[in-house]
Amino acid sequence: MIIEKFNIRLRSLCESDLEQVRKARNSDFIREKMIFREFISTERQLSWYRSLNPANDIYMVIEYDGKPRGMINVKNINYQNDESESGLFFWDHDDDSRFRWKRSNRSRSTET
Repeated sequence: MIIEKFNIRLRSLCESDLEQVRKARNSDFIREKMIFREFISTERQLSWYRSLNPANDIYMVIEYDGKPRGMINVKNINYQNDESESGLFFWDHDDDSRFRWKRSNRSRSTET
């Protein structure tokens, strides 16, 4: 899946993204803001990726100007109860302050 507008592109996470995501996720900058703070090995990252259910776990890489900058997700989607969890993080630290990450965001929302 690809969503694109205003030079921002969201595309489905693929196996070739895993090492970049893993390195970003293991950085102190991001890891210290997450609930799961353990170091993620290459094997653990691949195992996690292969355990995703495309019907219930949507992970997308955020690109700006053609460069991967972060990841957004909706996971554990429960269609019967209208429940899911979401998360977002940016790993880009270049001079473009519009995409610098200020704090981690993890939420759970329920609509009735």
